[in-house]
Amino acid sequence: MPGTHKRAFEWVKSVNESVLWQEKARWVVADKYYTSSGVSAGMDMALGFIADQRGKNIAEKISFEIEYSWNDNPNNDLFA
Repeated sequence: MPGTHKRAFEWVKSVNESVLWQEKARWVVADKYYTSSGVSAGMDMALGFIADQRGKNIAEKISFEIEYSWNDNPNNDLFA
C-alpha cells in the first residue's frame, strides 16, 4: 500500500470517488472536521486546530517547545 504522501494521491482518489479531494491543500477544515494530506501535514493541522481553539500564540509556543517548524498556512503545500 502506498504511503501517506502526495505521491500516493492518485491511488487515494481512486479509493473513493465520492470524496471531494482537494489536491493543493496541506490540511482542510470543513465544519467541525479537520483532515490532513499526510504525516507532517497532520502535525501542521493539529497545531492549526490548537490555533483555532486556543489561539495562534499557544500553537506557536507548542511548536517551539517541541522543536517543530510549523507550516501554519493550510494552502502552502510544497508537495502538492
